[in-house]
Amino acid sequence: MNDERDLASADHVETRLCALIDSAVRIIDDETEAIRRNGAKDLDKFIERKGQALVSLDRQMKAAGQLRHGGALAGRLKTLREALQRNSRYLQLNIDAVSEVSRMIVRSIEAAGSDGTYALPRPWSDRGS
Repeated sequence: MNDERDLASADHVETRLCALIDSAVRIIDDETEAIRRNGAKDLDKFIERKGQALVSLDRQMKAAGQLRHGGALAGRLKTLREALQRNSRYLQLNIDAVSEVSRMIVRSIEAAGSDGTYALPRPWSDRGS
């Protein structure tokens, strides 16, 4: 009788974990698609939702203890890992683009900063007579 209860409990935990993983994957995929379409605009809601989903999943995984990670759960964990990898690539592309734009702006400001007002003072030995 205990074995049946343990099995039912394990099945319930696995079902709950699978649902949490599916939810996290949807949120991550939504964020990835938003980044792909619009860049990093308005990502705050995704960041919060993604964080909450991953924290909930982490807590459930710890509570599940030594649950076997076979079958449906293993497949879903693989899907989650792939979604996180895609998300990471798009986030890095966005960070790289923002960094490049920042460098371009700095170069433009430096090139235009021209009347010497903000230039570093030259040492006395460089000033001629």
